[in-house]
Amino acid sequence: MKDSSELMADYDRQENEYWFFTARLQILRRLFDGLIQPGSLVVNIGCGPGSTSLLASEFGNVVSVDYSLEALRFTRNRGLDSCVSADGIALPLRSDSCDVVLGLDVMEHLEDDRAFADELMRVVTPGGKIVLTVPVGM
Repeated sequence: MKDSSELMADYDRQENEYWFFTARLQILRRLFDGLIQPGSLVVNIGCGPGSTSLLASEFGNVVSVDYSLEALRFTRNRGLDSCVSADGIALPLRSDSCDVVLGLDVMEHLEDDRAFADELMRVVTPGGKIVLTVPVGM
């Protein structure tokens, strides 16, 4: 059985090589180009190995959040230093502090999706944006 480091390495490899993930990053690039204004604070909850955080950092200032310390290690190795280990329903962020909140393929992993949604609403600025995705069939 693979340990968490090997699993995260596999996930990282998939994000950079597998057609689905590379196409998804291209779609997100087009979305971020119109959504994230220069200087915006973006929080990426459930950042995984950091591909999406790295992309978002081309458009704004990113805080990468994940429960997994191994995921945050991969994210830091991409040169992203603003990494926080936290649960998505108890973010260590001030209320009304984030211009864009990303929760990409995260909600389906949480037991209390309502608490997650409430937490996103707490941290997003008035007029800010929340971007959520869930896998097909969820």
